[in-house]
Amino acid sequence: MFNQPVHRKTACNQVRCPGTNFYLMSSKAKKSANGAKINLERGQIAKARVMKFIKASPNDHDSSVLLKIGGTTVLMHRTEMVGYPRFKAEQVLKANQEVEVEIIKVAENGQVRVSTKVLAFKRTIAQIEPGMVVEAEVLRATNYGYFVHIGGGVEGLLHNNDMCDDEDDEDAEYPQKESLEIGSNVQVVILSFAPDGSRLALGRWQIFASTENRF
Repeated sequence: MFNQPVHRKTACNQVRCPGTNFYLMSSKAKKSANGAKINLERGQIAKARVMKFIKASPNDHDSSVLLKIGGTTVLMHRTEMVGYPRFKAEQVLKANQEVEVEIIKVAENGQVRVSTKVLAFKRTIAQIEPGMVVEAEVLRATNYGYFVHIGGGVEGLLHNNDMCDDEDDEDAEYPQKESLEIGSNVQVVILSFAPDGSRLALGRWQIFASTENRF
């Protein structure tokens, strides 16, 4: 799987919450008089600690997560976790674990929602570029290729036209394309993607082509 990007330094100050090991990455963060709470703003990155798993609504089958950022309790809905629904909250997190999150919503009533998915997605997209070879997990097959996951919640399309020929059919005039097993890991090359990380196109045969014929 594509390695998670190394955290980069930002121009924001690291503000430590008194009595904890939490750091809020924001130059606008302000501690309250008693040091228990911090003003949180959308787009900020913070370190949070897992409190417990809850059902966000009576109809939910899977758990969401309550976390603490300093003295502030925040909700991470199950859909904002990297890997959901393939992986449930209890499979990837445990009580008292520290995680890094992005603030995605601050309501007028003070309720705060956070996401690991948004943060991981942005960091992964910032690390990749056309021509880079990464490891991907095969998620599902379609008539026109496979969708694969390269890490950080980033999925892309491995189109039939960009796959290798089947080894047993290479000498045929119109060889069949290789068949990939769902859940297997394969090497792919980044071909292109939109600035926002969408429409990620991946290839296989380009990895093994001669240098002058690549891409």
